[in-house]
Amino acid sequence: MLALLPLVAFICIFLVAGNLFRLWGWRRTFIRSFVATGSFMVLGNESLSLIGGITRLGLAVLWSLPILAACLWAVRTLQRGKSISLPEWRVSFTFGEWVLLLGAVSIVGVTAAVAWIAPPNTWDSLTYHMARVAHWAQNHSLAPFATGNERQNFMPPAAETAMLQVYVLAGGDRLVNFVEWFAMLGSVVGVTLIARDLGAARLGQVFSALFVLTLPMGIAQASSTMTDYVVAFWTVCIASESVWLIQRRSVPAEFAFIALAAGLAINTKPTAFVYLLPFVVSILAVWIRRYRFARLLRLGLMSVAIILVVNAGYISRNMGLFGNPLGSSSRISGHANEILDWRVFISNVLRNASLHAGTPNPYVNKGIALAVRKIHQLIGLDPADPQTSAHLTFRISPPSLNEAKAGNLAQALLILAASILALWKRRSLDPLALGFASIVVTTFLVLSLTFKFSTFGSRYHLPFFVLFAPVAGYVFATLVPPKGVRLIALGLIVACVPWLVNLDPRPLLSPGGSNVPSILTRPRDSLYFVLDPSAEQPYRDMVSAIQGANCSSVGLMLSGGAAEYPLWALLGAPRPDLTLEAIVGGTASARLADPDFEPCAVLCDASCAAGLTSFRGLDQTYSRSGYRLFLGGPQPAAP
Repeated sequence: MLALLPLVAFICIFLVAGNLFRLWGWRRTFIRSFVATGSFMVLGNESLSLIGGITRLGLAVLWSLPILAACLWAVRTLQRGKSISLPEWRVSFTFGEWVLLLGAVSIVGVTAAVAWIAPPNTWDSLTYHMARVAHWAQNHSLAPFATGNERQNFMPPAAETAMLQVYVLAGGDRLVNFVEWFAMLGSVVGVTLIARDLGAARLGQVFSALFVLTLPMGIAQASSTMTDYVVAFWTVCIASESVWLIQRRSVPAEFAFIALAAGLAINTKPTAFVYLLPFVVSILAVWIRRYRFARLLRLGLMSVAIILVVNAGYISRNMGLFGNPLGSSSRISGHANEILDWRVFISNVLRNASLHAGTPNPYVNKGIALAVRKIHQLIGLDPADPQTSAHLTFRISPPSLNEAKAGNLAQALLILAASILALWKRRSLDPLALGFASIVVTTFLVLSLTFKFSTFGSRYHLPFFVLFAPVAGYVFATLVPPKGVRLIALGLIVACVPWLVNLDPRPLLSPGGSNVPSILTRPRDSLYFVLDPSAEQPYRDMVSAIQGANCSSVGLMLSGGAAEYPLWALLGAPRPDLTLEAIVGGTASARLADPDFEPCAVLCDASCAAGLTSFRGLDQTYSRSGYRLFLGGPQPAAP
């Protein structure tokens, strides 16, 4: 039950804000309450971290504060004879809209079921997302720690901090996938609000919601612990506030919420910067037209101060360990384009777009690939140039059910169609909608210019597709007959079914010819190893030996790309009597190792010296598939 405290706190903040600021409307209140809750979480956890207070008790007390404050407000409000309003649902939908809403609810329900049944088993989750969560829970702090995978230290922490809440409060990882699921839900609310503000009627708002819910990459992330949907949600919050800011004379609330959402986006993933930049420029353009320099300076300084406060802990830790606010400079430079010119811009726009162009027809895919390569020949650039490519291959693949490579073909075609329609009928559309569409398109262009092309890059595009949803809803609802809009939306629902039921690596139904079993038939702890089946038996054998020896101090000598988190899960973490520490050398964090740590067991993978037969007085007792275990004698049982 404690794991529900963050959700209860959000509901309390939502209801209080909805009554205090009724002019916001419930959807805007929902978005702003999420921003307020996220900011409270980040700042609260940073404060607890300073005193080693990230424990079940510490987090329970933290989340009880807004709940108690809301209860006090409710009592005082009722004592004054005032009523407390609740969200109302008075819209009367047509039969066709009810069908679409049923499809939307089904998608939300299926993704929730997968998020509940399957453990976090995305490869990045096993190597660093969930591994860092487990370390923080063990250390009761967000402070950096010794590790062979420095991403566990330097990557922005906000999404994983949210996972940390339910991981600690629930005593396990059963609910961690719901961080991304709630980001999807919040994004749906946000895009319908933006669509309404752009002028879309009810059908256009419903279409916007389905545009988001049926994104294959969105479905994949909604049941995972990747972080791109969290970035998408914060950018939707910024986009919503930006539209509201442009439509009316601003008040301090807009600036505060824009700055808070920007701070949270930066605190989530570096790709947030490219999505923030076009909106920041547009907001500055509005400010310059409306305000004198003195007020503009005050608003700018206030916004920067808010962003810095939200990110103070993350930045200070990276400065202390790496001397760089963003962390490892080599890791950052490895993803940034090494040359910046018009050729790179064209190359990356084409290749990024091609990630969503794969069709089931191999001849069509081959034709698209040949066209892209021909354009590269004309501009004198190699499509596999290491200066602009993170992966030195380029091909057009058919639609993939793999969560790391899923493209959004249907939505990409709709974006193309909506863009053509908008340009053709631009005199019939609101200039605000056209301006918003231009900003969203610019985010994709900035992303392409900034980061190297990656064969796994479709996940970085998720915020772009989510942000374009209100534009698609507005354009189609304005320029296409309602029946046509409903048919397109129904087509999106049908087209997304394979990703709902056959998603690799968390299928509800095992795809034909696939070795991935259904999550309904395979034991949950076995699903950690879907992406690396060869590690399952060695991990189980080593954990069994460790538990048999009553050992609770375990050293980890694993390569940076090893799946660390399954060891935590199999050993029953989070446990107060369990300590896992990395034994590393040559990394920035190696100096953070505890000199007093004396393991009774050490796990080692292929990165260890081949001839090593003993380590720190422990003898090798197990070896299989490149994994070795060094173990001491049986330890006395814990009192």
